[in-house]
Amino acid sequence: MSLYSLNGAPKGAQPWSGTFAFGANIKNFYESRGSATLTGTNEIATLLDGPEKVVMYDDLTVGDGTSATTLTASQRCKGLTIIVSGDLVVKNNAAIRMTARGARVDRGDDPRFPFIDFLIPNKIGLYSDVMSRKAALELIAMHGLAPWDRGFWDADGGLPGLKCSIAEAGTVKLLD
Repeated sequence: MSLYSLNGAPKGAQPWSGTFAFGANIKNFYESRGSATLTGTNEIATLLDGPEKVVMYDDLTVGDGTSATTLTASQRCKGLTIIVSGDLVVKNNAAIRMTARGARVDRGDDPRFPFIDFLIPNKIGLYSDVMSRKAALELIAMHGLAPWDRGFWDADGGLPGLKCSIAEAGTVKLLD
């Protein structure tokens, strides 16, 4: 159980923490963009050299079979994860790509960009002493944050006021 209250709190928000089933319930953490059919050049808004972005669609069709169509990140970033809860169709002359969209890494041993396979965690732990549980979950959904991205939970560069941990590792690889 997580509690959040401003009543009687000397400094405002009360700290809370919770463990959330994530892997099998991943689609419940993100807002869907609905169903879409994309043609031409399509970019998902990302931050330059920023964190991995997660977007979700009910159904997604990329291309019309004739027109050249691409779906990619708008800027270099740590990754783009597209979740489709229904049908995903990529037609002839269409592609989903990240060519020249990887985040800039200044050195090969940068701990914020480990060269490992990312796994979708089965469970995540969240903690905050400045925002409510509801606000934290809305932040993840609204900004398409990826708990498996070290930049989300890293002590050196995570989100101010929200801490995340991997409570149970996953088995589904995002990279191979």
